[in-house]
Amino acid sequence: LPFDGKLDQTLDHTTQALRLYQEIFAAQPTSVEAKLDVSHGYEALGDIQGGANRTNLGRKKEAAESYRQSLALLPRLPPESPFAVRAARARAVMLAKLGDMRNKAGDLSGALANYQDSLLATNDLVRADPNNVRLRDIVSVVLNKIGFVYTVRRDTPHAIESYRQAIAVDEEILELDPNNDKARSGLMTSEKNLGDAYFYILVKIPEALASYRHAAELLEMQSRADPGNLVLRRNLAEVLTYVASCLYMSHQMDEARRQAQRGLVMAKELADRPGATQDQVYTYAYLAATIEPPELRHPAEVLPYATRAVKMSGESDMYSLHVLAQLYFQLDDCARVIQADKKALSLLPPVEPGKPEPVYQTTIENMLRNCHADPTAH
Repeated sequence: LPFDGKLDQTLDHTTQALRLYQEIFAAQPTSVEAKLDVSHGYEALGDIQGGANRTNLGRKKEAAESYRQSLALLPRLPPESPFAVRAARARAVMLAKLGDMRNKAGDLSGALANYQDSLLATNDLVRADPNNVRLRDIVSVVLNKIGFVYTVRRDTPHAIESYRQAIAVDEEILELDPNNDKARSGLMTSEKNLGDAYFYILVKIPEALASYRHAAELLEMQSRADPGNLVLRRNLAEVLTYVASCLYMSHQMDEARRQAQRGLVMAKELADRPGATQDQVYTYAYLAATIEPPELRHPAEVLPYATRAVKMSGESDMYSLHVLAQLYFQLDDCARVIQADKKALSLLPPVEPGKPEPVYQTTIENMLRNCHADPTAH
């Protein structure tokens, strides 16, 4: 249902399932399996509220609370328990998902701590069962999340090392099982994230282009195999615009324009669908606001999408607010830039002593300085 945009129906079914799990646990309070089922019910609820699902309702605070309840229910079981592995795996997954919620709220230290705890827990499971592909897939996912935090913190060596470790894990899985879609998706994510580190932090455009192209090739393959998968199309649209940016910076203008236009058309189709999610609307607004070549930017046409993304998030998503500010900046409306970006900054926690300012915080503050210095600046 989420992939078809039927989020309200998904939420209703998920809530009903959780109630059934709770009723069974109430009738069998000593049942470990019933307790684990309730935990899973809260996890599924958090996913659709605003958590792990790419297509979700954007209710991040509700999602974080559901994840906390899920984690609190997970028992620590002795190794001989038939449910020990299930409980330990669930704990590792929930730690990672709670890290995601902290990451989205700008709490990088809290997110990194959750991710590292998740990685430790998963590695323990892998040591006990080294041929378990599902567990190794979790390792790759968490390494990517750790790499992202390091990227935002400008700790490039640790970021690149995390991404390369994730790539190695997924390549090993694909050697054992060439048809493993999860490993292929993981490899795509790792290549895309590695491209981000090369592009935004190291400004090594040829290396970034190679990573982005590999990610795009993997997404093209998956999209052809599953043409109705909206998440794959959203990811492909995004990566195509990143390929376009690298080509633009390499002065390959015609190819850059073709890739950019293809990515924008794909993203707009998703944003225009009935029942489009906040993430789909935001993604189109973000890509259209930052697209390269810049001649393809049409801020007045994109502004309604950014406004809608902010509204759908309840004005609680700093990324949507900053995209709105970027479009106002392109329209020479510095008063609204200041209003939107000040709201975005208010959602960020204070920078920890001794830690560098996150990249996105610096970006927002630079735009605010430009507007304060010259309200007519473009």
